[in-house]
Amino acid sequence: YQLLIQIVSTKFKNQIKLQNNISLLATGSYGRGYLNPKSDIDLIILAKNKRNQNLIKIAEETLYILWDNGFDANCTIRNEKNCISIINKKIEEKTILLDVRFLYGNKDLFLKTKKTIFEMFKTNIELFIEEEINEIDKRWKKFGDSTYILEPNIKMMKGGIRDLNAIWWLGKIKYDISSYKDLLTNGEITKEEWRILVTAFRFYDKVRNFIHLISNRKDERLTYELQEEISLKLNYRDTIASLRVENFMRDYFRNASAISYLAITLLERASGKFAKLQKLSDLEEFENIGG
Repeated sequence: YQLLIQIVSTKFKNQIKLQNNISLLATGSYGRGYLNPKSDIDLIILAKNKRNQNLIKIAEETLYILWDNGFDANCTIRNEKNCISIINKKIEEKTILLDVRFLYGNKDLFLKTKKTIFEMFKTNIELFIEEEINEIDKRWKKFGDSTYILEPNIKMMKGGIRDLNAIWWLGKIKYDISSYKDLLTNGEITKEEWRILVTAFRFYDKVRNFIHLISNRKDERLTYELQEEISLKLNYRDTIASLRVENFMRDYFRNASAISYLAITLLERASGKFAKLQKLSDLEEFENIGG
């Protein structure tokens, strides 16, 4: 990834000689700095002025480099006005602005735009939390509203990676974090909550890496076949395959239950209100499988 981005940045650097009021930004999982083997490469060209043919050409050339090297990539063109308008859209669209990371170009333009965006998010923090809770509620129901799905979508289901993202986005807006650990350092979560968070993050990262590598494509579904193969690769030691998979999935369910509980707990804590999602049942689930 890094070598490829260096190539893209070099190409972008040459374009900047012709137009210096632009910045190349990473967003999505690339912006957060947590890529898995088949993750999308999401980029934004931030421009001081409006969209023009030269910017479109730069975006196309950037994408061609990534596509020709086998990456799924997206590159959008934005200016400050565009970014502000996105803040007023659905939660699924606006969170992309919370993951932006500077790669190359006019850094002053990036910092100015980022400052404006985050000030607007902070001004409407209560609305953001309400929208995030509603999005979680809707997503959980769509994917089964339980952590106990036999072939789970590890990104979108209850207690999955998207709930870890929700904690990240809340931390960015409410607590100005630059890493998950800042939540612990700044006293926003307890040591036990930090243990739950980091354990689940590492577990999901390993599992998702293997899903992508074994499937050789971007996929989020932990099928029965993948459960058997990944449990072996993660060194679950039982010689009987069914027991090995059972132990692996017990760890999965434990992490999913803990993260679904933690995500809602932190959103509640930040809002000072009781979220409409029930957290007691999640805590009971977590305790029941903890033995």
